[in-house]
Amino acid sequence: MKNIEIDGIFNLRDIGGLPTSEGGWTQPGRLFRSGSPDRITSEGARRMHSELGLRTVIDLRHPDELSDSPTRGFLIADHVTRHHISPVSTEQRMAQYVDSMNMAYGRTMSSERYFSGFRRGAKRYAQAARLLSESKNYPVLIHCTAGKDRTGILTSLLLEVAGGARDDIASEYAASNASIDRLIAYLRVSGRDLSEPDEKLRARMEVKPEMIHDFLALVGDAFGDARGFFMAQGLSDVELDAVCAGLVGP
Repeated sequence: MKNIEIDGIFNLRDIGGLPTSEGGWTQPGRLFRSGSPDRITSEGARRMHSELGLRTVIDLRHPDELSDSPTRGFLIADHVTRHHISPVSTEQRMAQYVDSMNMAYGRTMSSERYFSGFRRGAKRYAQAARLLSESKNYPVLIHCTAGKDRTGILTSLLLEVAGGARDDIASEYAASNASIDRLIAYLRVSGRDLSEPDEKLRARMEVKPEMIHDFLALVGDAFGDARGFFMAQGLSDVELDAVCAGLVGP
């Protein structure tokens, strides 16, 4: 895992460097994850284009979350293709979805809450994964608003398909905790109504490795593993082998 410091974007890291079951490693410079890039500076975007060679952005946010920057910021350029794929149904307001999940699972994230949202957005997660079966799309950035929950779900599934061990995937997921303060600052600047003090917000927003580990166990109980999930959504063996090739490489 390689954390990357670039002006105007937070929770940005390279998922390269994780060992796989076949004795290889996920390739650096192929798949990146982050929080919202909408406030990236022009210099930050230039660095992502020139240093990372970014070609594709997969934006997992709901339309209600896109009010901060109608242009999607400096990151989206002529050579970068953005795919807006919201796992949360666009047929309801984001606030309604959050309220329903809070009522069922409380305000703190959990593996059960993750799994519930994952089941509701299953086809959209599969749609996003299909993009990673095409070599022309790399390097790819996946992001939502915080870059830890929806992004964490999709990244964990992809890493398991690539042969990553769940303990290693959970450690990669937990790296988002280093950016919680910057997430809170981003939400405040963006005008979000955060009535809790930072200390309580930080405790509620922090992730625990066991959350994604237990989430993947629930996926395993339902589908066998992440590969079984994607196949249940219509992805073929050929496509999933191509995902592995794209992430792990020769």
